[in-house]
Amino acid sequence: MTITLFGYGKTTKAIAKRFQNCLIFDDNFTKESEDKFGNRLLPPKKFFTCKGDIQIPSPGFPPHHELIKNTTNLVSEYDFFKNDIPFSIWISGTNGKTTTTQMIEHLLKSRGAISGGNIGEPLANLDKKQPIWVLESSSFTLHYTKQATPDIYLLLPIKPDHISWHGSFKEYENDKLSPLSRMKEGSVAVVPSKYKGYPTKAKLITYENEFDLAQSLHIDIEKVELKTPFLQDAILAMSTDKILFDNINYEKINSFKTDIHKLEEFKDSQNRIWVNDTKGTNVDATIEALKRYKKENILIILGGDDKGVSLDPLFACMEPLHVEIFAIGSNTDKIVKLANKIGKKVTACYELKDAMPLIHKKHTQDTVALLSPAAASLDQFSSYAARGELFKKLALN
Repeated sequence: MTITLFGYGKTTKAIAKRFQNCLIFDDNFTKESEDKFGNRLLPPKKFFTCKGDIQIPSPGFPPHHELIKNTTNLVSEYDFFKNDIPFSIWISGTNGKTTTTQMIEHLLKSRGAISGGNIGEPLANLDKKQPIWVLESSSFTLHYTKQATPDIYLLLPIKPDHISWHGSFKEYENDKLSPLSRMKEGSVAVVPSKYKGYPTKAKLITYENEFDLAQSLHIDIEKVELKTPFLQDAILAMSTDKILFDNINYEKINSFKTDIHKLEEFKDSQNRIWVNDTKGTNVDATIEALKRYKKENILIILGGDDKGVSLDPLFACMEPLHVEIFAIGSNTDKIVKLANKIGKKVTACYELKDAMPLIHKKHTQDTVALLSPAAASLDQFSSYAARGELFKKLALN
C-alpha cells in the first residue's frame, strides 16, 4: 500500500517517518525531492500523475483545496489508526481543549493514560500498549474522521471559530458533534445541555456550566482551587475519573499547573501586571479573559487573523468595561471601526512591536496589560507561542 500525505506538518511527518516511502504533497514544494526517510516530496500539480492508494491530510489542510477535491480514498489520521487506538477519551469544543486534555492525563497518569492528537504527539507516535489515550480533537480532524469513535467524549461549549475553514458556524458545530452519531452503547458523552436531544447510542451527561456538572457528579466544587476559565476544564477532567473509576481526587487536580500562553500572569520590575493570553485565538476566549479582569482598568492588545468570525459579541462585552484597545494584525482597521462605534479609545498599531512601547507609557500598578487577541497569529507570526514570547520579552524589556 502506498500512502499519500497532504501537507508536511507534525502529523504527516510522523506518519511518513513511521511508514516511509510515502508521497507527500505540499504547496511549499516547487519541485520533486526526497526526505531522509525516502519519502517523495512533490508539488500538488504532480498529484494527478502520481497518486497512492490512500490519502491522509494534515488536520488543518483545508477542505476546499484542489487536492482534497480530487481524492479517491481520503482517510483521517484517526481513521487510519483506528485499529491501534486503545480505550480513548476525546476532548473537543472551542476553548479549553488543551487544558482539559492535560488535566485528564495528569489525573489518570498512574492508570496508564497518555495524551496526543492536537496536543503533543501525533497518533503515529503514541504507544498502543498504553491502556488509555487522551486525544485533543480539533474540528479539522473531526471533519475528516468518519469511522473512529471515542469511548468517552468530552465536549466543551461550542462558540464561533474557524468559520473561513468550515464555511459556516453550523458546519463547524456539526463537525464537533459528529463523533456522537458513531458512538456505541456503553460509551459516555459529556456535552453542553443544548445538545441533550442529539441522536447517539452513548450515555449522555449534559451540563449548563461547571457548577451544574459538578453537582450532578457529586463533586464539591468549593474544594477545587482553580479559577475561571480553568475551573470548567477541571470539572470536565474530573468527570472522566468519576465515570471510569468512581474517584474524585481534589488534591491531584489542585496540583495541576496551567500551561504557558494561557492567561499567564506575571509582573515586571515596577510591579505592574501583564497577562499573556496569546492562546486566546477566538472571540469567546478573549471574552473569558475580560471577565477575569472585568473590575480592572485594562489595556488590551487585539487583532490578527479573525478567521471570518464576527467580533460584535466581543465589543458588546467590552462596552461596559474600563478598557483601552491597541489593535494589531490583519484586522486592525476592522477593530478600530468597532471600537469607535462603542466609544472606546483605540490605537491602530498594526504590529505588536509598535503597540508595546505605547502600552509601557500608559501601564501603571492600577492597570492590567492583556494580550488576548481574539485572533490567530499566522498573519504575522509563525505561531501563537511566538506571539506570546515576543509579548513577554517586550513587557519585561
